[in-house]
Parts: sequence; structure tokens; C-alpha cells
Amino acid sequence: ALAVLGQIASDTALPFPPRLQSLNAIEELGQVALPLLDRLRPVAAERDQYLSRAAGATVAKLSGTYDPSRTFGRREW
Repeated sequence: ALAVLGQIASDTALPFPPRLQSLNAIEELGQVALPLLDRLRPVAAERDQYLSRAAGATVAKLSGTYDPSRTFGRREW
């Protein structure tokens, strides 16, 4: 199931809703989802602000660098 969630989150051909749902599920898994870290980093740099924010926060939480005062997502808006 973890591999499927990672595939959905990173598949740019899929529409927004299932990708965001998979990111939410991955975040809930916590450290179990650590193997997906490298797959999620590119999602955090995508142009879609919702996906990049969700992925950025998830990457930070999985990598142990999460700071609730930090803003996630692309900075060019």
C-alpha cells in the first residue's frame, strides 16, 4: 500500500484530488512512510500550491525538520 500511495502522490498525470489524498494518508503513516521521502521531494517543488504545501510539510515531518512556524510551498506566488 505504501508504494501505491507514493505512486499516486508523485504521478503528475493524475488529477489533484487523489494526489492530495495520498499525501494526507502518507503524512498519517508517519515514520512508516520514510522510504517515500525521495519520491515526495519533487512534489514539494511542483507549481500547484496545495500539493507543494502538503508535500513540503510531509517531507519535513518525515525527515525530522518540521517547524510549525515555517511556510511550505513554492515562494514565487
